[in-house]
Amino acid sequence: MSILRNEKKMHWASVISLCNESGLSASKYCRENKLCLKSFYRWKKKFGNEVPIAEGFKELSNPITEGSGLWFDFGNGARLVIDNGFNQTTFKKLMGALIEC
Repeated sequence: MSILRNEKKMHWASVISLCNESGLSASKYCRENKLCLKSFYRWKKKFGNEVPIAEGFKELSNPITEGSGLWFDFGNGARLVIDNGFNQTTFKKLMGALIEC
């Protein structure tokens, strides 16, 4: 499987997992996240009952608000949010792990 194909597969695995966790209907989730509903269902059908575990970052359920600290948008629907008061030691470990990737 090509790298691009694998990235798409993992992207849609993440989208489907996040949609399932959100409690929203597929149509509402896709509308709110500007995703193509037809593509969503096409990938969901490909996965069947076995949606692979998406690797990488998981979107947090807390909405981003003004003054929420730092956030990183990865451009593929994934976003990392670091709230104010986040433990600095944990943050340093996280950054070290990201650098090694």
